[in-house]
Formats: sequence, C-alpha cells, structure tokens
Amino acid sequence: MIDLTPEVYQACVTRDITALFRAVVAKGTSQRRLAELVGMSQSEVSEIMTGRRVSSYAVLLRVANGLGIE
Repeated sequence: MIDLTPEVYQACVTRDITALFRAVVAKGTSQRRLAELVGMSQSEVSEIMTGRRVSSYAVLLRVANGLGIE
C-alpha cells in the first residue's frame, strides 16, 4: 500500500496514471516493483512514465487495486 499523498490523490482523481506512477516512484518504489504490484511489465511502466497515454478505466482500477488505493 502506498501513502495517499496529495500528488497521488490528484493523479487518481484525474485518472492520470503517468502522474500516479511518477509519484509512486518518487517515493522510492522501483519501476520493477511497481510493475509487479500492478500486473504490468517493467517496460510498460517505463513507457507510461515517459508519456504513453492510458485512458482505460479498467487499467486504472487494476493499478489502484495493485497499489492498495480504494
């Protein structure tokens, strides 16, 4: 579970997975560990962090569940 900082909260509200991933990594979680938590490959996490847009609500739910965000 990650801390629900203002950055994480805002990223969730706006469904900005890129900002969410960046906030989690900034708190010290590696891209590899983040990928494990959310059921993605590390390369997918990297692509999203460098700008690949993700607009799927299902992906957002999977990410939130993987990070323990309710």
